[in-house]
Amino acid sequence: MRRTPANLRSESRGKLSVVLNRGLRLLPKQEEILTSDAFMRAALGSWGSGKTTSAVLALLRCIFLNPYDSDLYGEDRPMSIVCGLSMRVLKASAWREVKRIVPPELILREWKAPDPAIEFANGHLLSAYSVKGSMEGASVCGVLVDEIHLLPDDKTWLNYQARAREPRAAPGSHLAIMSGIPIDNGWLRQLVDRPDDPNRLAVYSTMAENHYLPDHVAEEMRKSVSEADADTYLHAKWRKMTGLCFHSFDESIHVINRTGDRGRVTHLSVDLGVRGCILFGQEIEVPIKVRGRIEGVTGLLIVDEMLPDSVTLKQAMREAKGRGWRIDPRESVICVDPTARSDELSSIRSVFGDKIRIIRRKRGDVREQVEYGIDCVNVGLRSSEGVSRIFFAHTLPRDKMSIRTAVNQYARNPRTGTPVKTNTTDHAADCLRMLAVQFLPLRRGGHRVLDRRA
Repeated sequence: MRRTPANLRSESRGKLSVVLNRGLRLLPKQEEILTSDAFMRAALGSWGSGKTTSAVLALLRCIFLNPYDSDLYGEDRPMSIVCGLSMRVLKASAWREVKRIVPPELILREWKAPDPAIEFANGHLLSAYSVKGSMEGASVCGVLVDEIHLLPDDKTWLNYQARAREPRAAPGSHLAIMSGIPIDNGWLRQLVDRPDDPNRLAVYSTMAENHYLPDHVAEEMRKSVSEADADTYLHAKWRKMTGLCFHSFDESIHVINRTGDRGRVTHLSVDLGVRGCILFGQEIEVPIKVRGRIEGVTGLLIVDEMLPDSVTLKQAMREAKGRGWRIDPRESVICVDPTARSDELSSIRSVFGDKIRIIRRKRGDVREQVEYGIDCVNVGLRSSEGVSRIFFAHTLPRDKMSIRTAVNQYARNPRTGTPVKTNTTDHAADCLRMLAVQFLPLRRGGHRVLDRRA
């Protein structure tokens, strides 16, 4: 059976035939999503499975089915929207796919600011939105929400889904489509996993089904997932929730008989408040077997911890400096929360000098996202290949707020699947996340390799 090429005809006019997706034939799951008549569709899949392309193609079909008609719209225009967690994430994923798939001759005009937008040759407008902003009252033909698994609940999705109600749209052409990974955060599975509803379609695709994915990219993705998460991120199966965020932790493996080297460069991770935490971490070499040979890869050893309570940041930094670890302004980094204020950064520099490197991720950066950080920790604890790269010195305390307690208690809300903020163990968990993101970043999406020093 021949696979359908990515050719879409402007069915309402019957005059325009164009080749999309650079002429690449559709994958079977992409064809299933594209040809469905369901109003609500979910393109769910593993990394590198082509799920975002599936969703974009379906949205483009909706756009082509709804050209501008002066009798219907007058001075108005038919419109669709594509949404992401943030504009930065959106531009790197779904919007990028739109630009890759659509040939230039179909784009009449394009705006880059204040938000990206396109007017197609048939007069249909496509606009990009961040889901962090509100959208009320608009009526559109089609809606695409990318990275749906990163949303904490269904409120944002339901708001955007409700926008797909343009009364002048072609009958049966309205579309509300999402793309993402089948992480079982409760609401998402309940929303899409309804096989008996003809108006809802959920399609699950894996990177093994995407023969366009280069072998070396697939191998890098396999290295970037924990053993416990391989079914979700590699095989597009709903995650089996354990309730614990750091589900790869095993005390018999990860708490080791090492105390750290006070002469080795040491890094800090700081999360302060009424109750806070400071973790001290050192890079270590972890031996692994690669094609029959032993090679060393970067690992992380947590060597010390402070749990300051109701003290100023400057006081806490002075105490950290006095612990005797080598915090070198030329080589050490200090990771802080994205909400850290400029005066707090000044307090850190007043103790360690102006040359100390402070890592503060910006809002919208994938490396700032909680789930990404949790994944970095779990992969560091145990990858799908069975390699552990995060360890804890056996001398660390076991207080109720310490990191050795946090790795066993930092849990998810059983209803929403989101990490629970208890103001106890979550401070230590946040510090561990920031260190893992900095020194053990993941490779995601096949085209982005994160530099651990970035």
